[in-house]
Amino acid sequence: MVCWIGGPARFGQRPQGRFNVLLITVDTTRADHLGCYGGTATRTPHMDRLADDGVLFQRCSTSSVMTLPSHCTIMTGLYPFVHGVRRNGGDPLPAAAVTLAEVFKEAGFATAAALGSYVLDRRFGLAQGFDEYRDVPPVSGTPAAGAQRKGDQVCDDALELLRQRAQQRFFLWAHFYDPHYPYESPRHPDVGSAAAYADEVSYMDGEIGRLLNGLRELGLESSTLVVLVGDHGEGLDEHLEYQHGYFVYETCQQVPFLMRGPGLGTAGRQIDAVVRTADLAPTILELAGLPPLESISGVSLVPLLAEPSTDLPRCAYAETVEPYALLRLARIRTFTAGRWKYIWSTSPQLFDLESDPGELHNRIAEQPAVADALHEELRALLAEAPPAVRADRSAPLTPGELARLESLGYVGAVADAHPADVSELDTFEPEGRDAHEYAALIRTYEYAREAIGRGRLAEAESGLRSVLAVLPEAPSALRDLAHVQRQQGRQVAAAQTYEQALKVSPRDARTRVQYASLLMDQRLWEEAADQARQALLVRPSDLAAHMILGAAYERLDRLDEACAHLETVAQLDPRVVSSMYALGQLYFRLRRFSDAAECFQRVLAVEPEFEPAQAGLRATERVLRR
Repeated sequence: MVCWIGGPARFGQRPQGRFNVLLITVDTTRADHLGCYGGTATRTPHMDRLADDGVLFQRCSTSSVMTLPSHCTIMTGLYPFVHGVRRNGGDPLPAAAVTLAEVFKEAGFATAAALGSYVLDRRFGLAQGFDEYRDVPPVSGTPAAGAQRKGDQVCDDALELLRQRAQQRFFLWAHFYDPHYPYESPRHPDVGSAAAYADEVSYMDGEIGRLLNGLRELGLESSTLVVLVGDHGEGLDEHLEYQHGYFVYETCQQVPFLMRGPGLGTAGRQIDAVVRTADLAPTILELAGLPPLESISGVSLVPLLAEPSTDLPRCAYAETVEPYALLRLARIRTFTAGRWKYIWSTSPQLFDLESDPGELHNRIAEQPAVADALHEELRALLAEAPPAVRADRSAPLTPGELARLESLGYVGAVADAHPADVSELDTFEPEGRDAHEYAALIRTYEYAREAIGRGRLAEAESGLRSVLAVLPEAPSALRDLAHVQRQQGRQVAAAQTYEQALKVSPRDARTRVQYASLLMDQRLWEEAADQARQALLVRPSDLAAHMILGAAYERLDRLDEACAHLETVAQLDPRVVSSMYALGQLYFRLRRFSDAAECFQRVLAVEPEFEPAQAGLRATERVLRR
């Protein structure tokens, strides 16, 4: 029998009264690096004290080894194949998905969030239900400067939000991003070292301690449920995994999960049962005495808190689509039940986590019956899942937004990573070679992408060609190579590589937009417009494609069509200053002077010192005064 859904069952009595909730999510944090989980690599006294004063779950499994989909599960209680968010930087959480914040807001709680990473920007859907959502604001300079915030900034924001809501019932979410690569440590200059990573975890612990101290100083400690959970871990070179995202070993799947507050029973308890991040939402709502979410993947852990021997579902699902999306290697799914963990890919694996917690010995040949049973459980889990939440039509990232995402080490959306018009079972059978067999090559690819970010183009090209020699149809590697060639001024070679990439992945709108941009540089206006039009067939709201068509049609003297596309950009995102300015110029040429003046004014409202817009406005006003 499948161990999951149908709406959370009700167990026992809810705690009396409704209290505050402080949810702390710790990004890229391995459970085994916390002292309370037996870690010795770093000191984490504040998280350890949280465990001493509350409850520690020894075996909490995340649903995804990527930040955005994992947080979507935490906030909704839905697995990724239900809420529909499978990767960072792709489609947002649909508005139809009900979040914790929405339930608390409806119940009269003040809701607020302080975020540490652009990956969780409001455009990705998690802001729904929050009265105030303090994500990472864009700043001038390099994309990396506006892509993340250190723990002290997140803590400062969270403390301010706490003080503002100290007289109200509140639901506050604080997200700490510090242990994410590159690991910044004053003692260890190697930004990829395990020692630097440990220092980042320790630094984050200090800021969490400052937040918890602030809670106590405000007199809110006894009336606040504190929940701390990780979104995923980090490879740290185990299983040849450089960071995270490609594999679903315990290094990345197991996450810390701590709770402290009213209704939890005896302090200092440890619960050994398998639990999931999908269980957080129903558990928090039951503890807070609020209505349950319907048809979700998780179950409330309240009965487990009351009696650890309670027979709750003891299985967990996790996934990654990154190998397929980027390199056309097979997707990976895992199914954990009790001591056994089954990894489903082209070459399945089975591990006994009790005797082999490091997942070093594949037992599938010795235990075929166990593997077969877990395989069928996994299939049944997907077959019996509720329908996926209806996805919203979203505007893809602008070039600037993509740059912010990629400065964090993530690759923007690639088409067909998981098509929306196919069922989950349609993709159940692995497609492509097994990613585990190409761990070293994946590492080469990651190093090449890092070299691109640092401007080491020759090094990047060498690494990308090594990848493509083995995986010639890897769409992201082809697109990255074309980008490198373009940066080197080798426009003809770049065009040929873009053509090759589009043969492999014809629905990759981003590659088409990049190719169109190259064609614009070569003054091939009609060819550029053709690529942009094809991109819009896949993503009708693609801002960059509309921007290119606006520029191309203007140069082809098709001014009305150019206006139409730039007007679309203005509707989708009025903050895109370059397009708003170009639209103002077009209106001026078309003698639509009032419209031109409005465009220039909107540009100056965003960038008051933008001299071309100042000049355009002066010229327009002179005409209007005649």
